[in-house]
Amino acid sequence: MSSLRTNQTTSVSAVHELGGSAPWSEVVAYTKLHLSALAFVHPESRTHIKQCRCKAHAPPDTPATENRTSQKNQLVRIYHTEPSIYRYNEECYLVRETRYSSLQGHGWHAPSDDLVADDAVVGSAVSAVGWWADGGDNGEEAWETRVYYIDKTGKLRERANRTSFTPEVKDEFEHELPDPLQLVPPTPGWKLTPLSDAGSAADSGSSTAATTFPAVSPLRGSKLAAVRSEDGKVHVFYQARDHSLREMLFAPGAGWAAVEGEDRQVVAGSDSAKPGTSLTAVSGGWAEVRLFYVTPADKLAGVYADDHTRWTAIDIPAYTLPPTAMLAAVAWNYASPFFEMHIYTTDDKDDLYDLAFSRDSGGWAPAPRSVKKVPSASLSPARGSGAPLSAVTAIIVDDEWQTKVYFHPRRQIAVWDVCSADISCNGIPKTSEAAAERRRIEEETRVKIKEEEERKESLRRKAEERARREEEERLRREEEERNERLQQEAEEKARREEEERARQAKPVLPNSVTLRHPKAIMGALEGAPTNVDDEFRALDLPFAVTLYGYASTKLWVTDNGMLCLDQSTHARNNRTGKPLPSRENIPPYTMFPFWTDLMIVQGRPHGIYYEIVGEAPSRSITVEWYVTRYGNESQYFHFNLLLEEARPNVVTFKYYDAVDKGAECTIGVQGPTKHLMFSHNQPKVYKGLKLVFNTADNTVAETRFQP
Repeated sequence: MSSLRTNQTTSVSAVHELGGSAPWSEVVAYTKLHLSALAFVHPESRTHIKQCRCKAHAPPDTPATENRTSQKNQLVRIYHTEPSIYRYNEECYLVRETRYSSLQGHGWHAPSDDLVADDAVVGSAVSAVGWWADGGDNGEEAWETRVYYIDKTGKLRERANRTSFTPEVKDEFEHELPDPLQLVPPTPGWKLTPLSDAGSAADSGSSTAATTFPAVSPLRGSKLAAVRSEDGKVHVFYQARDHSLREMLFAPGAGWAAVEGEDRQVVAGSDSAKPGTSLTAVSGGWAEVRLFYVTPADKLAGVYADDHTRWTAIDIPAYTLPPTAMLAAVAWNYASPFFEMHIYTTDDKDDLYDLAFSRDSGGWAPAPRSVKKVPSASLSPARGSGAPLSAVTAIIVDDEWQTKVYFHPRRQIAVWDVCSADISCNGIPKTSEAAAERRRIEEETRVKIKEEEERKESLRRKAEERARREEEERLRREEEERNERLQQEAEEKARREEEERARQAKPVLPNSVTLRHPKAIMGALEGAPTNVDDEFRALDLPFAVTLYGYASTKLWVTDNGMLCLDQSTHARNNRTGKPLPSRENIPPYTMFPFWTDLMIVQGRPHGIYYEIVGEAPSRSITVEWYVTRYGNESQYFHFNLLLEEARPNVVTFKYYDAVDKGAECTIGVQGPTKHLMFSHNQPKVYKGLKLVFNTADNTVAETRFQP
């Protein structure tokens, strides 16, 4: 059973305000400078009943404390945020570390690289946990630290580091500095845990879950709290965008478990905590964890859970806090009659207040207790300035069991010694020569990187200029080729005109058109008025004709032996017959009675004629070609095409004369998906040939007729 649940007190009815009854001024925002602290001893200490040295009496059976500190090294680590001082990430905040060691000659100092992270968002919170970890096969004693913050993209991130204490103190980030010529700037030595895919942790127990961190985006301005429970689990608390408080849980061997939106991760509902509330947590016996926060009414609130209980509200007196008050908590002697818990906060004069719970004294204190008022020359702005209150973080120094609370209303970090009710500044944060050298190398490297980028940019611009000149040269050559082509076409036109004049001097071919009442589409019976070559004409019908199931009343006729439904073709690009199917630049429904390069010569009775006969529904149209071949006027061609209203999908070709017998032409029909070819460049045409194409069943019948 939870040690807190066994001796809860009822809520105090009075409302307690820190610093007296005067109202608090409206505070515009929380502090952007945050703190977190860890304390431990080396070698490891596992005392179960702890005694604060300032208590009036000690718990029974408390182990003797004489000469304990002389045998153990007391260690404190402070993590704080501040604006970046580097040019490469001016938009970010930094997370830095300062250390304390009780060994002679050490005191407060910076590690060889005090930069934990350089990618924190402006005003990011910070929280840290640490524990003695398995040193591996070499048996080294290793203290593992994990620091949590929010990066510049709004994601919650984790960085980790191990400090080994045998044979000598050494951190994981103590490696050789890169040469600036390698263009690899030193990065924060703390290992950044990669984010898992798809914004959630992998399945529990998977290797991915154990080595990745959930991709979670907290509420902007969310504070953080992190603790490690006795079962080895790490609990990280944050405020979600719906203002609820949520937990991310790391289990040894299984990894992280956190999926945004799942109710099992909700610690307190969206209406429980004020936006941006401070968070602080403690852990103890039976894997018990307590989280404290501030309600929308500026009241202190808390929840607890253990390995048998889901998150349950803690009964706390109605302590009223300043609007931007920050919280820090410590606790000891879990699962014992001497269990104590203290929650610390400040006012706008940097006075430290203690909200205390003691099982030995009967529960929660009725009102906050002022630990120590600071001297009049306060580090904080005066009351009523509207400035946010300082961040606070608290630790219990192992072996001595002193409670110390750190705060920094400005850039200098100060400490309250709760037992001595004293405040001091110890020059925190500290910087080291090694860290300064790392930053110098980093700056030099980034300068060289910039120079390299400028060099590459210069090469890129030169390449673009070279490409521009090459493009101009290509366009110039294309223009020359175009002009040359136009000149060749002009010369070809002149040659054809000369040939045309020569053809006009030859005798006129006899007129043999078979239609009784022909109407000219191109040319004329008495002689064509102009040359016609590679042209098409439209013909509107009073009835529909059908090919491959498609009916139309509009025909397009070309001098090159083609007839199309609905659409024209580019006769110049289709003057020479090709094997069927041939659909490039040719309408979907086309008939080819004699597809080749034909023409009509001026002054000759050449032409294309048509005649419509019959009455509905038995009308028909016949289109008749009487033409010659382009470039060889001695060859002439005479054929016609019949379409009947009463016989849909049937077309008939008749041939009266073809000098080359069809050796250079294509004969057939085609639709969008089907075609039927009688011949292509084959001498199969003879006088009296009749071809009947049935596009319904895609067949052709060859017969003879008497011309």
